[in-house]
Amino acid sequence: MTAKQPLLVVTGPTASGKTALSIRLAKALDGEVVSADSMQMYRGMDIGTAKPTREEMEGVPHHLIDVLEPSETFSVADYAALARPLILEIGRRGRLPILTGGTGLYIQAITQNIQFSPIPSDEGLRRELRQLAQREGNEALFSILRDCDPESAASIHPNNLGRVIEDYRKRFSSFAPSAPESYSREIGRVIQTLLPAWLQFRNTFVPIKKKEKEAPAS
Repeated sequence: MTAKQPLLVVTGPTASGKTALSIRLAKALDGEVVSADSMQMYRGMDIGTAKPTREEMEGVPHHLIDVLEPSETFSVADYAALARPLILEIGRRGRLPILTGGTGLYIQAITQNIQFSPIPSDEGLRRELRQLAQREGNEALFSILRDCDPESAASIHPNNLGRVIEDYRKRFSSFAPSAPESYSREIGRVIQTLLPAWLQFRNTFVPIKKKEKEAPAS
């Protein structure tokens, strides 16, 4: 954001009182709340996200809540593209934008004015991963992501296939951002080939090691 645009940030973990504080501040400072919560953006994901109800909003305008379907993919770059002009528009109306939420990447993208390079569409990779999920199940595809990056997986529901695939796509695109679609198709095929073997290894070896750790010493 530009230095001329005032912006108030309210952040912290889930259920820490961010919503109530942001509403009090909005009433006192003539502000509007801009959500910076990756889960509150999705319709229907109300449990466990501390998403404010209409009553809890107390008439204060809230933005970027319930704007996506669970099947839609959405990145931090997409968030920045929506939030930046929205914050400027709120400021132009003479009101104070209050960025509220616990998704650190969203807040950093705005407060640090991070610029994002376009990522190739990689439709070939998406197609291969969708086929893999159809054959092995959404949980199988998600479980690999969880094993590789528990922190990222913690913010994604296993059945939100679009977001799981998007996370895979961004990871492989970072290896070869200018690669042709044929490359991403081959990556998807490699994943399809290796996943069954990985699942078999994890479902047999890991429980054995767990039992060994739990077994009392003789």
